[in-house]
Amino acid sequence: MVSGVFWFLPVAALLFAIEYTMIVRYEEGVLESIFGQEYLDYKQRTPRWFLRPPAVRESGQHDWREAWWSEKSTLMQYGALIVIFLLKDRFFGR
Repeated sequence: MVSGVFWFLPVAALLFAIEYTMIVRYEEGVLESIFGQEYLDYKQRTPRWFLRPPAVRESGQHDWREAWWSEKSTLMQYGALIVIFLLKDRFFGR
């Protein structure tokens, strides 16, 4: 949207969906190798993409700082793209 190339939005959405599908599959494999059956049980009762309130509250810790930190490279990529598009617009116009 920043670039003004609106025809690319569906392409970007498709690329985003493909990228995150591959990331999620990889991360699920890692979690399965670490937690085994406990993770498989969790995976059975938890939707992959669309959130819903849990039927039973899960116990355990959740560290939001660690969760955000794990996404730092993705956030940096999108930040860099925005900066590049803004610079392009400023120096080269539309």
